[in-house]
Amino acid sequence: MQHKQLILKVLSVTLIPLSLSACSTLGYYSQSIRGQLDVMSKRMPISDLLHKEETPIEKKKVLQKIQQIRSFASESLLLPNNRSYKSYVELGREFVVWNVFAAPEFSVKPVTSCFLIVGCLQYRGFFNRDDAIDHAVELQSKGDDVYVAGVSAYSTLGWFDDPVLSSMLAYGESRLAEVIFHELAHQLVYVRNDTAFNEAFATAVGEIGVRRWLKSNGRETDLAKYERRKRWEHAFIGLILTVKSKLEKLYGTALPEKEMRSRKAAIFNQMRADYQHLKSTWEDPPDYDKWMSRDLNNAKIASVVTYHELTEAFNDLLDRSDGDLKLFYQRVRHLGSLPKKQRHRCLDNMDTLPNCFP
Repeated sequence: MQHKQLILKVLSVTLIPLSLSACSTLGYYSQSIRGQLDVMSKRMPISDLLHKEETPIEKKKVLQKIQQIRSFASESLLLPNNRSYKSYVELGREFVVWNVFAAPEFSVKPVTSCFLIVGCLQYRGFFNRDDAIDHAVELQSKGDDVYVAGVSAYSTLGWFDDPVLSSMLAYGESRLAEVIFHELAHQLVYVRNDTAFNEAFATAVGEIGVRRWLKSNGRETDLAKYERRKRWEHAFIGLILTVKSKLEKLYGTALPEKEMRSRKAAIFNQMRADYQHLKSTWEDPPDYDKWMSRDLNNAKIASVVTYHELTEAFNDLLDRSDGDLKLFYQRVRHLGSLPKKQRHRCLDNMDTLPNCFP
């Protein structure tokens, strides 16, 4: 009976948009249904795994830590207290989904895909890597820049009891906690048709949550390590945001395509040089070499901007809320109720923040 109800729920979420979205295909929704059913059908309660003798000791330690993180999320971060992240799924693969980002050759504005439940997203997710690659090739053949990224976790926005995935266990404790807080934040506040708002909010909550988690456990050394990693990460993101601004300025000109293409390549070449210089200033720098070594393009830049461009604005909003999460979430919900342009004006200029609330 439970399996039948699960199938009906998946169908209600994924099939309804078939008649409403001109860009959708039966194949895409079929893989969504199969992928979601496969993940949900493999869930096992973490409490049961902890009592099984065959569960490896090291995995039990990680699962016990996840239970503590999950309790902290609801009790101290005021995130949804439901059955999400209280079960576990062994995927048998490195990533759960692969997101395909696309942007026109001369724009950093992502191509969107629209769905009934979640609205328009700045990427399209696939449970099968080959399907993601095929979609990327199709978009590339139309002239778009594309980027395919493996993803270790995702949120169904509370439609299902999201499990902890084996793909998430590759993270260290702080990163694992950050991901769980991030995904639960999507269940707390989600605004249709505004991926940048949703992802930046969840990213901010993830970072805030880890800082409070480590402080609550008196782990100052781990907190210092986390802050150091975040400074590296923010410096790298700053480089990407600078490149985005340069590209926007270039694409706003009326240069011939050949000249535009040449200058675009020059910006990315300069980005590689700037990255090497930035890396030389770090002690024990993080490894972004793999990301930088692959083709740089508009879609790849957009994939980072989507998650991080507004994050500092949310951090500022929390500071202006005196660290009060209840007030912070209340204000975020209010911003989410505003028209999109007004919402982003508030976040782009925090000095006018008092005028954004009743």
